[in-house]
Amino acid sequence: MGGAFEIEEGDSGSVRDRANIVRVASIAFLCSLALSWRAYIPSLRIFALSPVIDALGSTPVWADWSILILTVGCLCWLVVTPLQRAPALGVLACTAFWVLQDLLRFQPYTYMYVFTIVVAVFFSSGSLNALKIMVASVYLWGGVHKINATFFFKTFPSLIEPFYTFPTEPSLVAALIALAIFLVPLFEAAIGLLLFFPRHRRLATVMALTMLVVVLACLGLDREAWNLIVWPWNVYLFLLVFRLFYKPAAVDDRIRFRLDMPTLATIALFTVAPAFALIGWMHSYPAFKLYSGNTKRAEVIFAQDENVAHLPNNLGTLVGRAQTLSLVDWTAHEFGLVVYPESYVFQRGAKGLCPYLSDRRQATLRIYDLPVFYSIDRTHQDFPLCKTEPN
Repeated sequence: MGGAFEIEEGDSGSVRDRANIVRVASIAFLCSLALSWRAYIPSLRIFALSPVIDALGSTPVWADWSILILTVGCLCWLVVTPLQRAPALGVLACTAFWVLQDLLRFQPYTYMYVFTIVVAVFFSSGSLNALKIMVASVYLWGGVHKINATFFFKTFPSLIEPFYTFPTEPSLVAALIALAIFLVPLFEAAIGLLLFFPRHRRLATVMALTMLVVVLACLGLDREAWNLIVWPWNVYLFLLVFRLFYKPAAVDDRIRFRLDMPTLATIALFTVAPAFALIGWMHSYPAFKLYSGNTKRAEVIFAQDENVAHLPNNLGTLVGRAQTLSLVDWTAHEFGLVVYPESYVFQRGAKGLCPYLSDRRQATLRIYDLPVFYSIDRTHQDFPLCKTEPN
């Protein structure tokens, strides 16, 4: 009798945890859509679509709005009744359509939100174990991919500029901060590793909270605040850590590498697959290289006599003195998403500017390759913006 009661109590706790996790993921997804809804209405943006399936590249405006409204409705449904399969299936179908229509929308946080919802809703057994593996793996690979010179010398120093700017003259404080920068990737990766060990989960949770506070403080004090969409992602990720790991691990609550469907899928997608990005065999964002400094980037170089002030959506305000427009700045300004850092998306998307240029022949798309991990130098390739088709 007592054993049956304990099993029932454990099952109810699992259901409650799954429901709360679905709510967190759904609310985070809703926040992301509120900040980037223009990315899902192609008629409102200049950056062109990068379809995975060309037939999906053009849909009526009413269909775009309908899919967006349907997704929002399904997410709101999940907030109220979290474990319903119909709205979860709706979110999965709409997101799959969005990504197939435009690869730029395949952002790492969208990937995690949808995976969290699907696993928690459709798999009552093994879902929490799978989500623990996902969270630990994301922290681990997020740290590993930041071990490179570009992150140490450019990306993180620019992130902490609201707090500290390195002086031209050497100082003890500058040396200590430089040392701390070199420890940042190890700190993040250590969170992921410690989450796998029950005795160290509370320490890892405190470390994750520290990381959350620092990241949000840096982003919040940034005057430009151009990447607000990562705020809900960071909060969601910490809330998953707190919900899944903070309480002491019982014997049956530890991470187990089982042969069930959710666990195998999680290991394949979040633990194993990101390793292939180390050798260039996988795209950067599904490997969680956001803010790593170790991704491709691109910019449009205009003709010297191009009147950039006439560019639509106030894009001219982003053009620098060298007549260049960063694609990261462009997409973040226009619809709130950072451009998906792959050549195909760069080439397809940047062509959206061509109808608005007076000198198309001189417009160039410059794509910077991945840097080697020990150097900040990059090689680049130049392409005529309005002539050639992407590879």
